[in-house]
Amino acid sequence: MNWCRYQDGDQVLYGIIDGDTVRAATTSPFDGGVATGEPQTLTNVTLCLPCIPPTFYAAGANYRAHLAWAAENLGGSGKVPPRADIGYRANNSLVAHGE
Repeated sequence: MNWCRYQDGDQVLYGIIDGDTVRAATTSPFDGGVATGEPQTLTNVTLCLPCIPPTFYAAGANYRAHLAWAAENLGGSGKVPPRADIGYRANNSLVAHGE
């Protein structure tokens, strides 16, 4: 099951994606929402960020495949750091699909 947040006209709704359609949900996936309403084509709605966190943190180079990619593409060492490198991100650094 693929959840999304989307804008349909003036409303921002949670929905469940099925193929190239989305159906509005009764509430968020965090609150046990279920699909209701008629399916709409994804091209007729605007996908939004899945949620709006007040702040969030990111761990850089936090798994081996990421380290290998960084070493090959960005000139990193590829070595596993001795401890996690955690960084703060403001919520305005998130961008929705197609923006």
